[in-house]
Amino acid sequence: MKSHMKSAAVPAWQRLQRSLERSEPNCAGDPRFVADRTELDSEDVGDMREICAACPLFRLCSAYQKLDKPRGGFWAGVAA
Repeated sequence: MKSHMKSAAVPAWQRLQRSLERSEPNCAGDPRFVADRTELDSEDVGDMREICAACPLFRLCSAYQKLDKPRGGFWAGVAA
């Protein structure tokens, strides 16, 4: 588990992790989702939001993102 994670986000992170064991997110293997946001242009961000919106894990990813506010990556359509 991430050491800097806010305690309120732990259950959401655990639910997301359990789901990742059964389903692959739409963003898997796409390096833009872990890139520094300054490296992304508006077309990338638009494409990434569409990928997120269609992802079977969107709801869980979004719940985690809202609680923990990750400091990097792209979570549920939001650049961190």
